[in-house]
Amino acid sequence: MDLEALLLGVEPMVALGLGLAALLVAPLVGALGNTEAGQSLVDSGRSMTKHGIRIGVETFNKVQETLAEVGESWNDLVAEAKAEVKVERNAAKAEQARRIEIVTD
Repeated sequence: MDLEALLLGVEPMVALGLGLAALLVAPLVGALGNTEAGQSLVDSGRSMTKHGIRIGVETFNKVQETLAEVGESWNDLVAEAKAEVKVERNAAKAEQARRIEIVTD
């Protein structure tokens, strides 16, 4: 597996995980007396979580587009194959129709 593809798959999960962790820890930091650090942690957590979700949504949309293109290509191939079968069948029928037997007594 390509390292870049692996990292693209891991990045949204890491961002989402770190963002959620920061959002969970932020109230504790704020309760311990450092409200500025708590608010900074909340802001960072929201940003990372949103980034992870955004990448996930973009990936989902790209997969949908790709699957639609694959489905369209498949349908085109099936239609072409059916058309070729029909042409071959008609050609075979035409060949049989041209054969004439003359029977004499």
